[in-house]
Amino acid sequence: MQNHPAERIWVEINQRVNYPLKEALNALVELDQLDMADGVVKFSFSWLTMRLCQVGINRCVHAWNNHPIPRKPWSSSKMFCLSSRATVLFCRFAGRGTPAELIRMSQAVRVPAYVIPTVDDAVRSYEGEGGALTRVCQFGSDPAEGDPARQLARENAFRMRHNDLDSILSDATHGLWQPIHDAWR
Repeated sequence: MQNHPAERIWVEINQRVNYPLKEALNALVELDQLDMADGVVKFSFSWLTMRLCQVGINRCVHAWNNHPIPRKPWSSSKMFCLSSRATVLFCRFAGRGTPAELIRMSQAVRVPAYVIPTVDDAVRSYEGEGGALTRVCQFGSDPAEGDPARQLARENAFRMRHNDLDSILSDATHGLWQPIHDAWR
């Protein structure tokens, strides 16, 4: 059985995003730099990690859409181009190129948004067929919970101090954990 492109991208996301951040978390815990028993520390590090994950996922999407694909002319294979929108483009393509180039040159068909199930419908369907999902829950204690003004102030203050999440993620992927440690403090 052959993996679908969507399954292959998760290998990339794990290698480029999830594993380096998990390694940084484990290293900081082992060095007694993070007290994961403290709910505010757990929330703060989780809050930062979610933002770093989004940076990493954006990198992976860009890399995926621009990686070379060698194919035989007019392959019957399906290909998709990742998008930040809820629309996925399916196409038949010819020749070589990147997903982004091949989509532009192809006879791409835009899948209407109404064809794609909502998150709730997809969850119900998946669980109805015996699948199990972990529900999203808050990790730790948010000191600004229920106070949108404080949450916005936190977000703005963080952006002013750490406007380059890309370099923090790059450092973490290279085993340099001090920047990620400094960012959550």
